[in-house]
Amino acid sequence: MDFENNSYREDVIRARGELLGGGATPPFGLGGLLTIGLLKDDLCSNTAGPFVGPAPGQLEARINDLWTTSPQEVLLAAKRYGAVAANMVVDGQTFTTLSFAIPRTLTAVVWLNHAGFVVRIDSRVPDAVLGDTDIVTSFEDYRDVAGLKFPMRLRQSQAGTEVFDIAIQNVKVDLPLRVDAPAGLRGAKPSINVQNVGSGVWFLEGPTHNSVTIEMKDQIVLVESPISDGYAEQMFLAANALVAGKKVGTVIATHHHFDHVGGLRYAAAEGAKLMVSSLALPLYEKVFANPNTIHPDQLAKSGRKPILVGVDEGTVLSDDTQTIEIYEVRESSHSRGLLMVYVPKDRILIKADEFQIPPGAAALPLPVGSEINLVENLNRLKLQVDTILPLHSHALTGRELRVRTERPIQR
Repeated sequence: MDFENNSYREDVIRARGELLGGGATPPFGLGGLLTIGLLKDDLCSNTAGPFVGPAPGQLEARINDLWTTSPQEVLLAAKRYGAVAANMVVDGQTFTTLSFAIPRTLTAVVWLNHAGFVVRIDSRVPDAVLGDTDIVTSFEDYRDVAGLKFPMRLRQSQAGTEVFDIAIQNVKVDLPLRVDAPAGLRGAKPSINVQNVGSGVWFLEGPTHNSVTIEMKDQIVLVESPISDGYAEQMFLAANALVAGKKVGTVIATHHHFDHVGGLRYAAAEGAKLMVSSLALPLYEKVFANPNTIHPDQLAKSGRKPILVGVDEGTVLSDDTQTIEIYEVRESSHSRGLLMVYVPKDRILIKADEFQIPPGAAALPLPVGSEINLVENLNRLKLQVDTILPLHSHALTGRELRVRTERPIQR
């Protein structure tokens, strides 16, 4: 962390600790995945990991990380942003609080105990999915480190749920650090490659996340509105330019993981109906009711109310020109209520994270559980698939999936 230059670099290696769970981590027993995230002023990016490139949706969270991960940095931020001091008594203990705001980024209250140690930071940041999100960071077990008092235990909760509890083993001070934002990052917009893959079906391939558009008689149906307002906007612009006189009227969300639904607020602002798994409908209703006031997004600016529709196994959208079938990927280890979309006219399957080969990567040496599970669901539904449109990689074929899963499953 470099406080003088508003920058940091974070290197993280994640390994899967159990067989089940989400993506962006190698299968159980196959090692870890290195991710390198950078922040420089108001720009952030990833230079290694599953999603390499600009990461504008992470900006406010990373600025929060920069200024709230240690007591020294939050006191520097309090000074820089003109904090207001007050005294508070809680459960008989007296605290000094320092309250400040970084415009359009976060608000924070710093709690210091009677000895002058920072014990807690209550911050609030905008989030593409949750809206205004409360983050509580606590510090314990202060020790001497290079002439500083530094906490060796760091805990944090977000939106009321604990997200980490870290026992710190080593702290180094005054190390040289230079973080440069990649060239061309400022003002960059995701490039969307549009491919016609069927009768009224287009594959919108983005740098890290994809969407699919399906033309119907009176509208465009968009499968997935990912990441953030800015990313989703480019998907909508590409989709709305495909067929004269037709705009996106419906968005189908495959599952509730944040990178896949970060653009749903933008979709709602555009007036699109949002079709989501019935299992996740209460979550969407809760988060869409939460305001986004610190850095208002398109939904907050539009004043619209999201139109949410819960869908179950076998939901069909059909008219004179097109039929779209929505199914659940049952027994998925990736997500409950995971949906896949099938276009029978062209035997096209649209799915999220179960089977993909990212650009420049090779397929895993053996099939993993999610691939086996996907084939089991296709067999259950008796779906014939010629083309697979993954939402994280280039187009694949049904045969590629079948050939992989003829081998033994990787445990």
